[in-house]
Order: sequence, then C-alpha cells, then structure tokens
Amino acid sequence: MEDQEEQQDNTSDQNHKPQDLPQVLLLKPPPVLSFLTAHADSIQAILCSGAAPVTDDLLQLLPSVRLVVTASAGTNHIDLEACHRRGISVTNAGNVFSDDGADAAVGLLIDVLRKITASDRYVRQGLWVNKGDYPPGSKLRGKRVGIVGLGGIGLEIANRLEAFGCNVLYNSRKKKAHLSYPFYSDVRQLAANSDALIICCALTDQTRHMIDKDVFLALGKEGVIVNIGRGAIVDEKEMVRCLVHGEIAGAGLDVFENEPDVPKELFELDNVVLSPHRAVFTPESFMALRGISVAYAGSLFSEDDADIAVGLLIDVPRKISTGNRCSRLLFQLGGEKVGIVGLGSIGQEAAKGLEHDGCNILYNSRTKKSSVPYPCYSNACEVVANCEVLIICCELNDQTRHMISKEVLLALGKRGLIIDVGRGAVIDEEEMVRCLIDARRDRR
Repeated sequence: MEDQEEQQDNTSDQNHKPQDLPQVLLLKPPPVLSFLTAHADSIQAILCSGAAPVTDDLLQLLPSVRLVVTASAGTNHIDLEACHRRGISVTNAGNVFSDDGADAAVGLLIDVLRKITASDRYVRQGLWVNKGDYPPGSKLRGKRVGIVGLGGIGLEIANRLEAFGCNVLYNSRKKKAHLSYPFYSDVRQLAANSDALIICCALTDQTRHMIDKDVFLALGKEGVIVNIGRGAIVDEKEMVRCLVHGEIAGAGLDVFENEPDVPKELFELDNVVLSPHRAVFTPESFMALRGISVAYAGSLFSEDDADIAVGLLIDVPRKISTGNRCSRLLFQLGGEKVGIVGLGSIGQEAAKGLEHDGCNILYNSRTKKSSVPYPCYSNACEVVANCEVLIICCELNDQTRHMISKEVLLALGKRGLIIDVGRGAVIDEEEMVRCLIDARRDRR
C-alpha cells in the first residue's frame, strides 16, 4: 500500500516515545484492576481475543476508549450495544482468517470421512499387524455438503468443496442473489438434504443451540457434522448422545461449548476428530491481522490528527486562542494555497478537510501520488514558494530532520503560516522562533 511504502508520509518512527502514541490495552483475562485504574484515562484502544470479553462494566472503567479490535472473526465476546452507546468503533479480523478457516473445515471433513486420524492411531497402536486392515473411509466427491453461514469463511469453504466435486447448499440469514447454490431458510431442511453439515456462522442469541436434536435427526445416521464456528451453536449434549448412539456418522470439531473442557465421551470415539480451537490460526494469518489492526487504528487516529491540523490552521490566523475579539479577521481559509509536507494518511485527511473549505492543495512527498490530483513538488522550498500555509505531517528521520530550515521559512515569508502535527525536529526550531520574533517586531 502507498501509505506503508511512504516513509516520509507517516508520523510514526523509531524516535517515538511511548507517551507520543495512542495507548492500547492488550486485554487477556483477568484484567488487572489496579492497572486499569491507573491508566484508565490514557487507554484509547483495546486489542482483545475471543477469550477476553469486553463488557459494559469494563468499558465503564475506560472512558477514553474509542476503538475495540478483536483478533477473532466473531464478536460475541464484545458488548456491541455498550460500544454503540458510547460511540466506540469495533472491528474484527474480517476476511483475514477466511482461507485458514476454510482449509481447516475441509480438512476436518476429509479426516472424518476418510478416517485419517483414526487410521493413524490404528497404525501407531500396532493394530494393523494384529488385526489386519482398517475399515475403509468414505469418498468426498459427490457428497452434498450443507454450509451454515455463507460469510467470508463459508464462501471459501464452498469454493474448495466445488473443486473437490461436492454439491454445495447453504443456510444463511438471507439468500445470496449472486450465488447459484441451493438456499434453505430452515437449517433442518438443509440437514435433511445434506450428507455433511459444516457450521461456520456467528454465535448470537438466534444461533445458540440452533443445531439441535431435530437437526441431528434430519442429518441422519450417515451424516457428518463439522463445527469451526462456536461451540454453543450446537447443542453439545445432544450431539454427544447422537454420536454415542450412532444417530449420526461422525464429527470434526474445532470448537466446544465450554472450552477448554471437552466432553470425555468424545475421546473414546474413532469417528470424531478433535482440534483445540485452532482452525483459523496460522503465522501467516497473524501477520495479516497485525497489519489490519495497525491500519485500522492508524486510520481512526489519523482523522483526529488531521482535524487538529485544520483546527490549528483556523485558530492561528483567526486568533481564536488569544481571545482577541477585536482583532481584524486577517485571513479567510477559502482560496488559500496550502502546502502539505507528507501526504500519508494524516496528510490526505487534512487535504480532504481543507479542500472542502475551498483551499487549493499542493504537496511535497518522497514520491508522486498518482491517486491524487494535487500538484506535487520535489522539495519543501518549492512548496513554500507556491503557498501561503505549510502543514507538516511527515515522519521524522535522518532526511527530514530540520528539513524546514531557514531557507524554507524565508521562502514562506512574513505573511506565511506554518502548522506542525508531525515531529518538532522536522523544523529547525531555533530558526523558526527567530523568524516569528522578527516578524512580530516588524509588525510593530
């Protein structure tokens, strides 16, 4: 992405001190009350997992929180109503886990049908020698597979199953007009027309224990169930009973109703494959999730930095902070030429706001941005020679340190304004102070 490649266009770098950055609470249960009390006002974002509930009580302790990022696809551990009431943004892993979840679901299905894990145990226990060949498994091609929840993961599962020659059908909150798979509004009807059922929907009040006795009976003695969604979507006690009594053929389970506790009856069943809620977790997905979390938080907080930049630009010429009500309005924002040094996420948000106010935008950046229509200048001196206002929002590095030098300040001129929301050392501060004092003396 352009913003990530643009070293000069972002305001985070190795020189940041911890107090310069938005405070993020990494939440793993149980939260330490003394820590929350000491840092409550500074915590602006929570990064949590599916095992760490974000409750109304927790949010009451953290009045400054504006963002909750969960490292899971589901959000059932977050009090969404409390977040909405407080104006807190919530984001999940989105489609980051779709591929890995789909791989795991199809893998569990193949394992159960072909009895791979059971065959492995058979060989390891020396039973092949003593008892002969292990019973054969069942073919995947041609199976009718019902998917409960055709979101990001469900669609990827469907794609994989089609490649294996399966017939895909599904149940979802509503029919997907762009898909040709048969749709069933009732999950029992879906089960009655399926050889296998894959659960990958969200856990809600409506889906809790949705896979009940009636669904298992409809699936039948030859049917297989795979669950990579949430354990409580399935009536676990009823599922165990059906498996023990042979009322369904098998199960591949990555999630359970009371994790990490797993019904002990399942340990003895060769037609059940168990996984410790790891379906979507791979090093690759975690790396992708990290990028999304940082980008989302950066986008949210960059809007505030842009607001501050524009606010300062209005404040300085209008003398709002000085309280000088009699001052002549020296400056009107509309029509001014504003140069932005660093057109990253903050710079682009500032440009949008200023453009809306009627300003003409130009910018300096390490590389020209083909996606924006603003004039680009290769150095800061060229920018200030063509603008009345300069906004600094680039990062601090060896190339940008004191980039706003005496020459740049002189080129900006006595009627020029400078706004810095980047880093102080991007400007030669001593020279800036001298220029401000000289300009004030000349006005007198």
